[in-house]
Amino acid sequence: MPENKKLFRILLWQDVAWSIKSARGSLFLVLFGIFWFWILWKLSQGQLQSWLKTGDSFIASFIWGAGVAKDLIIDKPTTLSIYLIFALTTMPFFAILAACDQTASDISSKYLRFLISRCTRAQVFLARFFGVVILVTTAYIAVTFFVILISLSIDGFSTPDTISYGIKVALTVAIYSLPFIAIMAFLSAAIPSAALSALTGMGSYAILAIVISILPQINSNFSFFGYILPSGFKQGLYNTEFSTYFPSMLAVLIFVPLFVWLAWLVFSKRDI
Repeated sequence: MPENKKLFRILLWQDVAWSIKSARGSLFLVLFGIFWFWILWKLSQGQLQSWLKTGDSFIASFIWGAGVAKDLIIDKPTTLSIYLIFALTTMPFFAILAACDQTASDISSKYLRFLISRCTRAQVFLARFFGVVILVTTAYIAVTFFVILISLSIDGFSTPDTISYGIKVALTVAIYSLPFIAIMAFLSAAIPSAALSALTGMGSYAILAIVISILPQINSNFSFFGYILPSGFKQGLYNTEFSTYFPSMLAVLIFVPLFVWLAWLVFSKRDI
């Protein structure tokens, strides 16, 4: 058992290193870095904060509701709230990009046959999955750290309040990334091509998001379709009320074991 744990740790950290060096990981980090550098620059200048706090804040009220908008923009550090909104909104794109090649290329190249002689399929599968989790969550935690520093300098809230809210935002963003990584674990196991896996993930998500947004306008009874995607619970994650936030977080987490299990069912039967 200790030997298995040691082997798994080796596989995990090798996968993290490979994720960073691979074309998929490099593309993710470059696009992620460019996007968040631009957002952080805008946040440091206070432009987005001013826009939401002034006359245009009625837009925020229209999108999230007056109570949530007030909670996010007035009662909480605005910089961190804006970051939370941008992070959750863009998460599907970045998570899908980072997680599109968990096992796809290995299945295609038959490279895994060389690993299976030294370890189990389950160890390889879990190492690939948690390697992506570490890559994505570390990237977002790093960005959150800089957002907290910006918030401390311009939002005017106390240091304990800003840091505690920042920790909650970081936790929310990290957990929200998990279902998308799990979904891509399934697609990566089913489609032996990283590019096709990414295209399928982004295309399917975009189509479903559009259909889900249109259906309630046709018939209000179709509103429940919004909850077939993790983004259907995103509204609850903006709310800092525990009675709303906690159930939404649990609902998001339900997607993780479901798609990890489906991914394992597919991967365990693949010819590698």
